[in-house]
Amino acid sequence: MQGIETVFNKHTDAEFSSIALSNVSSTFKATLTMPDDVIIPENPTVTAKGLGKCFDLGKAEVKGQKVTIPFTLKPGMTDYKILKDAVVSTGQVSEDRTNNSLISVQIDGLKLKDTVADGQKVTITGDVGGSFSALARDNATLKRFSFTWKGKQTPEGKDEAATSEGIQYTLMMSKPTVFNLPGDLLVKKGQEGYDTTHLAVYPIDENDTLTFKGQLDISPIKKQINFLADGQGSTTNIALEQVKSSFIAKIEIPQGLEIPNSVQATLTENDLFKVTDVSKAGNVITVKMDLKKSYTQFDDLLKDVNAAGGDGSILNVEIPGIIVKDDTSGKEFVAKGQVEGSFYGVAKKEETSRVFNFTWKAQQRPDGKDVRQGQEDNNTIQLTLALPEKFDLPGDILIGDDTEHDALHKVKPGELLEFTGRLDVTSIKDKINLLKSSYGQDTSKIKTDNVKSTFVAKLEIPEGLEIPDVPTATLTNNDLFEIKNGDVSKDGNQIVVKMTLKKDYSKFDDLWRDVNAVPATLDLKVPGIKVKDNLVDGTKKTVLGHVEGKFEGTATSDSGKMQNYHFKWIGKQTPDGRDFILKGTDSESIQYTVVVNRESKPTPEPDHSKPTSPTVWFLGFPEETNQGKLNLDDHYAYMKGYPDKTFGPDRNMTRSEVAMMFARLLKDRPEANKVYTMSYKDVSKNSWYAYAVSYLSEKNLIMGYPDGTFRPDNAISRAEFAAIAARFDKLGVGSDLKFNDVGKNYWAYNVIASAAEKGWVSGYPDGSFKPENKITRAEVVSTTNRMLNRYADLYYAKVHKDDLAPMLDMDEKHWAYGPVVEAMNGHDYQRKADGKNELWMQLNYKRFTFPLAPSGIAQ
Repeated sequence: MQGIETVFNKHTDAEFSSIALSNVSSTFKATLTMPDDVIIPENPTVTAKGLGKCFDLGKAEVKGQKVTIPFTLKPGMTDYKILKDAVVSTGQVSEDRTNNSLISVQIDGLKLKDTVADGQKVTITGDVGGSFSALARDNATLKRFSFTWKGKQTPEGKDEAATSEGIQYTLMMSKPTVFNLPGDLLVKKGQEGYDTTHLAVYPIDENDTLTFKGQLDISPIKKQINFLADGQGSTTNIALEQVKSSFIAKIEIPQGLEIPNSVQATLTENDLFKVTDVSKAGNVITVKMDLKKSYTQFDDLLKDVNAAGGDGSILNVEIPGIIVKDDTSGKEFVAKGQVEGSFYGVAKKEETSRVFNFTWKAQQRPDGKDVRQGQEDNNTIQLTLALPEKFDLPGDILIGDDTEHDALHKVKPGELLEFTGRLDVTSIKDKINLLKSSYGQDTSKIKTDNVKSTFVAKLEIPEGLEIPDVPTATLTNNDLFEIKNGDVSKDGNQIVVKMTLKKDYSKFDDLWRDVNAVPATLDLKVPGIKVKDNLVDGTKKTVLGHVEGKFEGTATSDSGKMQNYHFKWIGKQTPDGRDFILKGTDSESIQYTVVVNRESKPTPEPDHSKPTSPTVWFLGFPEETNQGKLNLDDHYAYMKGYPDKTFGPDRNMTRSEVAMMFARLLKDRPEANKVYTMSYKDVSKNSWYAYAVSYLSEKNLIMGYPDGTFRPDNAISRAEFAAIAARFDKLGVGSDLKFNDVGKNYWAYNVIASAAEKGWVSGYPDGSFKPENKITRAEVVSTTNRMLNRYADLYYAKVHKDDLAPMLDMDEKHWAYGPVVEAMNGHDYQRKADGKNELWMQLNYKRFTFPLAPSGIAQ
C-alpha cells in the first residue's frame, strides 16, 4: 500500500481518490491439514473474524484430511481511497492486545476419534497464501501492482512440539476421569429440620414456604487432587496452569409449587467454590458454581480442596422461598435434582507436566433414597412431597340442647348465652384406626414422632350480641385435646379458641388409645355472650362458626416401616342441625340464629297456704320393702318408638307414658289374677295404660288430682320428673342448688337438688333449670339411664346399626342417640372397669313388659 502512495506521490484522502484502480484482484486461502485421528464433518461450519470491509469468506472445501477456506476481495474497489479504507478496516485485537491486525478463522465440528489414546499427541498444520494485483492510473501515469504472500509462524505462538518453522498446533489427548459423586435432595419448611424422604413422604400444606437443599459429597474430588501429590515429596515447587472447575446443579420443582421471581441460592461457606449464577427457566432452577480463585501454586489448591465441606466433605446448596400453591387433597409432588461438573488443570514440576482432568455427575446416596423410588432406580436424585388428605367434620352450634333447626331460639334482652360448638370427630378416629390396622395385630412396638394436632374454632358474633372482655371456653373432658392458658382470645367480633394435644406422644398405642377414648362428639362451650338490652322485639342475630384443624405425625415400626399420618379438616354443618333460616337449603354454613322475644311469663310464686302441689303425683317407694325397686340388673328395652318407626325425641312425655315406663322397670309385679281398683274418672279400663295406673295407685306409688282425675295425656314438667327421679334413691340432705330460677321456697327445690347432686338432671347454660318446661322423651331416657346406670356401647351400635330398633328421626349426630339406643334395645353386657361404661356382648331383643289385666285390658 505504501508503494502505491510513493509511486504516485499522494498523501491525503483527497489525493488518494484521484488514483483510479482497474483489474483489481486479490485472493488468499487458509488450509488446515488434519491427521487421520481427526474426524472432519462433510460441511464444516466456518466463521472468520477481522475481515472488515475488505474480504468475503468463501465456502470451505474438504478433501481428505484437508480443509481449505478461500477469501476474496469485495467488489467495488474503483479507487485507491476505497481500497485503503477497506484494508484499514481489517483485523482484530490479539489476546495479549499487542496486535490489532489479526484475521482469524474457526472451524467447528471437528472431533477426535475414540481410538485416540490418553496422552497421545495430535498435530494440525496450517498453510496460508494469497496474491494481489491491480492497474493504477493518475492522469498520464499508469502503473501495475502485483504481489503474493505466504503465512509464517509467529515466534510467540510457536508450537512447543514443532521441529520446523511451519505453522502447526499440537494437542495432547487428555481423557477425563469420570466418576459419580454421592448426592441427595432434602427439604424443610420454616425452622424445622431437613428431611430426605427416605422413610416417608414429606408432609406439606398449602402456603407452606419450603427450602430445598442439594447435598453433594465431594470426597472423590479430594481424592483426585490428593492423588497428584502422591510420590512427589515436596509439593511447594509444583506450579499450576489453566486451572478451571465448575459444576452446575439443577432442581426441577414440580408444578403446584411456586418459584420466586428473584430466586436465590447459598453455598456452604468454603474457600474453593462460589455461586456465580442462579437462574430459573420454567420450573427448573439452575445454580452455577465456579472456583473462587485463580490458582498458580498446587499447595494453595490442595489446601482449599481439602478444607472444602469440612470433615464430612459435604457441600450444600440451599434454595429458599419455594411456596406451595396447590391444595388438592392428598396430592403428591416429586422434585428432582441433577449435578454435573468438571475439574481441569496442568501441574508442572521442573520439566514434567501432569494434566488433571476429571468430570462427575451426582448419584443418589443410598441412605437418602426417596421412599417412592423404585428398587431398580438407584441413580435419580429425588424427593416426594404430599399434601394432607382433607375431609369434612360434621358440626353444629347449640344453646343448651337446642340446635335451632325447627324454630329460632328465643332470647331476652340482657340474657347471658352459652353457645356450644359441637363437632363429630369420628372421621379423625377412623384415620388413626386405619393406620393402626395397616401395621397388623401387634402395634405395641410402634414409635411415633413429631405428633402435632391443632383445632381452631372461631365464633363470629354479630353486632347486638356482646363478647365479654375476657372470653372463656371449656372443652368436653378427654385425654387428647385441651385448651391451654392464653388460647382463648377475642379478635374483633370473633372469639378464637385454639385446642392442642395434651401430651407428647412417643408410643403409637398411647396415641391410639387416647384418640379412641375421645367421645364421638366434642363440645366446646363458650359462655357469657350477652344479648344487648336495646334490641327490639323480633330482632334476629346470627352467630357463625368456623372450625379447621390438622393432625400429623410419623409412625415407625421396629422393622423400620414408617408412615406419615397427615390430614386436615373443616367443620361443615350437619343437616339435622341446620339453622332454621336455612332450612330447605343445602347450606353447609355452621350458624345459629336467635330472635329477641321481650314477652316474659315469670313463674308465679307458689301458694304455700295450700297443700303440696297437685302435680306431685308420684309418691315414691317405701325403703323398708322391695316394693317399688327398679330393675338395675337386666338391660332390657323399656321404651318403644312409634308405628312410623320414629322415636320422637322432642315430643313431650305424658303422665300415662311415664307411669307405664316405670311400671315396666319395677322388680315387683301385680298379684296373679288380681284386679286393681281404678279410682280416676278420666281413665277408661280399656286404655293401654289403665292396668299400670291402677296398680301403681293402689300401691300408693302414684296419685291423681283432688278433682278425681289422673289427666293421663298431660305432659310432665321438668320439676315433676326430677321429683320422680329423686325418689328412687335417698333424698340428698343439705344439697346446695345453684339454678338461678329455683328458689328455696319452690315446692320441688329439695328433690331437684338431690337429683342434680346425683348427676341425674342438669340445667341450662344460662344457669337456669326451667322447672316448668315440659320434659321431652329424649330428656326422659337420658335421665332414666343415669338412674339405672345404663350407658350404650356406641361402637357396638355402629357396627350393628341395622339390627337396632328403628328410629328414622335420629342418627349418631343427635345428642341423645346413645341414651335412646340404650333404652330401646335389649342386650347382654359386661360392665367395664370404670364401673360405668358397658361392653355389649349381643342384642337379646328382650323387653321390660307389664302384664295384661286379668279382664283382658291391654297393657
